[in-house]
Amino acid sequence: MDRITQGLVDEFVKNFDLGKESPEEQFEHFVNVAVVSSEYHESFDPSDVHVGKDANPGIDGLAIIVNGSLVTEEEEVEDLLSTNKYLEVTFIFTQAKTSSSFDGADMGSFIEAVRDFFREKPRLVRGQDLKTKAAIADRAFKNTAKMRDCSNATGRLGLDSHSRGSEIGHKPNRG
Repeated sequence: MDRITQGLVDEFVKNFDLGKESPEEQFEHFVNVAVVSSEYHESFDPSDVHVGKDANPGIDGLAIIVNGSLVTEEEEVEDLLSTNKYLEVTFIFTQAKTSSSFDGADMGSFIEAVRDFFREKPRLVRGQDLKTKAAIADRAFKNTAKMRDCSNATGRLGLDSHSRGSEIGHKPNRG
């Protein structure tokens, strides 16, 4: 990871008291917050979107935003529907990699994991965090008729890979 990104991650870890997490999980939290914050402009706890610690192949973070609110429990979908009389749903999936090189297979695994998330009968193993997110999604989809238009459930994918040797001004050794 380059020095600039590492400095940002270190500051992030201090601010959110994530020092006991592994470096990989720290980076997952950092990427989750960076990606989700581009769509959701309120403050939130990084653990509300982190699903990478459980056995969830391919997905490190998932934010479900309903009517502008970050939803963490399925009952919130009904509350927002009752208050607003409609639903607008955005799904934001993240995958973070700190490996020394980019692997196209990681991208394929990420896309397959996202596709599997939306299957009625998933094929991949789901940890408890992802099961909770799936229950929220199911609650939203049961109310599809209340969506402003059926195509307004949107999704965003964010894959962030920080390879070693990607520092600004780095020149590979060709000797």
